[in-house]
Amino acid sequence: MTNPAAEEVLNRLGLGRWAPPGHFDETTGTWFVDRNVPNSFPDAGIDVFRDVDGHSFWFDHRNTVIASMLARHAPSHAMLEVGSGSGVVAEHLTDQGWAVACVEPVAAGAVTAARRGVPASFCGDLASLKLPDGSLPAIGAFDVIEHLEDPLPLLAEARRALRPDGVLAITVPAYQWLWSDFDTWNGHFRRYTLASLKEEVEAAGFVSVAGTYLFSPLVLPAAASRLLLNRSKGHRSADEIEAQTASDLSPPNPTVDRLVRSILAAETHWLRRRPLWFGTSVGLIATADGS
Repeated sequence: MTNPAAEEVLNRLGLGRWAPPGHFDETTGTWFVDRNVPNSFPDAGIDVFRDVDGHSFWFDHRNTVIASMLARHAPSHAMLEVGSGSGVVAEHLTDQGWAVACVEPVAAGAVTAARRGVPASFCGDLASLKLPDGSLPAIGAFDVIEHLEDPLPLLAEARRALRPDGVLAITVPAYQWLWSDFDTWNGHFRRYTLASLKEEVEAAGFVSVAGTYLFSPLVLPAAASRLLLNRSKGHRSADEIEAQTASDLSPPNPTVDRLVRSILAAETHWLRRRPLWFGTSVGLIATADGS
């Protein structure tokens, strides 16, 4: 690494003596490890989400919940984010004083994360980094494993790279009955319940220590939207799905946006005290040894 800020992040992650494979591109501030990692994410996905994630109630609320969960379970305030997209979570945590490195298979996402001020941004996947055994204090995978036909290799690699007391933090979309053409466009293989997510993570050797649903106020609107889509049996084009996704994540009507944010603020308050039993997403914290 030739970037002092990146070197500081890696030192806080316990990777001070680790030499990343690949090469550092000074023009983009990105370390390119492997540009050829297979992934199901659509080519337009980075652009769609990047254009709204800085002012979206959905990303803002998810960032808040992720930060709160990590604050309770990852006291080191240092994490590697896997499948980091355009770096919206990494940027949020970095602004809060966390040391965050991120790795993303889509080059445009890794470059965007670097430009957002994430100092250690890698293009590749977790396995391509060839991290030392038992080196990391925390790994985050936020809306990632639903994009993998078989998440077990990623989860096993995360467990290998984590310290015995290391923390794995995950979010995924909830409920297979909420499946729509958005999931198909987005390259999802499945949606989860809290129970099925725990089962998958524990099959990789982790111990679940905390879990919750989130976005509970969105369940009924999402269900109604899916029902209307199914009844209409209309086929939406990729352009139509992308436009609707952007509108859903960041409503153009400021009154609607403020209303949704105020409702989700109540959920944030609830989650500080206890978990939720339903929602359109699931969040989970697990460790390798259950501590």
